[in-house]
Amino acid sequence: MVYSMTAFTKKQINNTWGSAVWEIRSVNQRYLNINIHLPEEFYELKNTIHNNIKKYITRGKIDCILQLNINHCDNDTLEINNKLLSNIINLAKKINKNNEREIDPFKLLSWPGILVKQKNNSNNIQSELLECFNVTINDFIQIRAKEGFAIKDMITKRLFTIKTKLINIQQEIPKILIEKRKQLLKKIENIQINFDTNKLEQELFYFIQRIDIAEEIDRLNFYIQETQNILSKHKPIGRKLEFLIQELNREINTLVSKSNSTTITMTAIEIKVLIEQIREQIQNIE
Repeated sequence: MVYSMTAFTKKQINNTWGSAVWEIRSVNQRYLNINIHLPEEFYELKNTIHNNIKKYITRGKIDCILQLNINHCDNDTLEINNKLLSNIINLAKKINKNNEREIDPFKLLSWPGILVKQKNNSNNIQSELLECFNVTINDFIQIRAKEGFAIKDMITKRLFTIKTKLINIQQEIPKILIEKRKQLLKKIENIQINFDTNKLEQELFYFIQRIDIAEEIDRLNFYIQETQNILSKHKPIGRKLEFLIQELNREINTLVSKSNSTTITMTAIEIKVLIEQIREQIQNIE
């Protein structure tokens, strides 16, 4: 499975306590770089989020952002600090030992620290946020896979085109040798001398050695096949593909340097362009 390193997704959750939005985006990078941005009150979720991302992703720069809008008025409730209340009542009774007047409850409630705000369902909110995150990360992985499939398809098509052009080059070589033989015979005729046929064949042999690109073509076909094999693997393949594309580049450059034919040179340059297009796409593969 081919995964793209560039992707973006966003998911929103709405509830009585408010709303939240998860955003995950990634761009290509040689190693894994995870940046998580959480509101302070939910910062403790960072390690959980980080570990979950690492389970699915091995390369790329990842930005994971949580945006929260909590209805604090609806979410907060008031509770009485019973321990403090009991101490105040006992003190009041000691002070008013001989006074039978009842203690005013509203005055007690106004005492600092008697009423305490408690945030309800904090654990439930965390649970719902994590549930929404799991939906978001799964969607994110699917998007990366979808884009990865498109990249794989593009690379596969270009590899097929390269193989076709290599066949064309191989078919061109006999034509070049025939033309070279004609050129040598014409030179001999022009200078009107007797020429040993064996020497003619020897000259052609030297020429063939100089333009022999069979080894380069074999290696190019080998690296193309290796690239196709790796594209079918179910694990991170980006770095292996980067190595293979370097080898393809090296072999096609050698082929161009050996070429003694305009047709072969032009075809090889077309292959170089295709290899460069593949290289650009491989940079986005995990």
